[in-house]
Amino acid sequence: MKLSELSVRRPVFATVISLLLIIFGLVSLQRLAVREYPDIDRPVVSITTTYTGASSAVIETKITQVIEDSIAGIEGILKIESDSEDERSSVRIEFDIDREIDGAANDVRDRVARVLGNLPEVTVEHIGSTSVPGCEGKGVVDLMIPVTPEQLEPVKTLLSVLGFQKQVAPAGHEPWPESRPMRVGSLEHEGTRYNLHVHVIPADSPEVETQRRFRDRLREDPTQRDAYVARKREILAQGITNSGDYSEAKGTVIEGILKKDS
Repeated sequence: MKLSELSVRRPVFATVISLLLIIFGLVSLQRLAVREYPDIDRPVVSITTTYTGASSAVIETKITQVIEDSIAGIEGILKIESDSEDERSSVRIEFDIDREIDGAANDVRDRVARVLGNLPEVTVEHIGSTSVPGCEGKGVVDLMIPVTPEQLEPVKTLLSVLGFQKQVAPAGHEPWPESRPMRVGSLEHEGTRYNLHVHVIPADSPEVETQRRFRDRLREDPTQRDAYVARKREILAQGITNSGDYSEAKGTVIEGILKKDS
């Protein structure tokens, strides 16, 4: 009996046999061994960024997401994987197999460079008590960034990206104006956390040179440094803890030191 005749006379039997053959073929296909794989490594570009002292949340929102947004739309991207952890951001971009690796890397480099190009080039100076060896303070690290009018807003944006917050004015005192802002934050280094006050000051303001002269005077003259330290001890002994009142109480000794320098 021919196969065609059997299929016509017994269609159910023929259907079952066909289904069994299909199932057997599918199972065999899944178990079929492949002895040699073709070279199909896809082009991959990785971006690693470190930011000492930053938490994983800051890394995610201020670095990883910014990088991901900047590279979005590059030709041939199949997927983007990222990982944000304390002090470190990692972004992995996988491209289509047809994309040439050097071209992909150049595109990524150009996009990241655009982000970096938006960052202002500024000078950060260490001022305040912690900038003077042997000068006791309240543990706050004061930094000064002199800026031109064009740099003011980009610097404020950059500080925000880095996790710095606007100053909360102490009771009874006004905050620094946004034309001369102060930003506060913290940084962990070698197991120690430091509180940071960043003063953004117009470069043409006399305050820039005043801050420098006061710092340099204390560094050069131990007598003036000790007088300054003694005054701060007196203020703390009086129970003055409000940061605004504390700064005002130091005003007399600061003015005296600056006058002797003039």
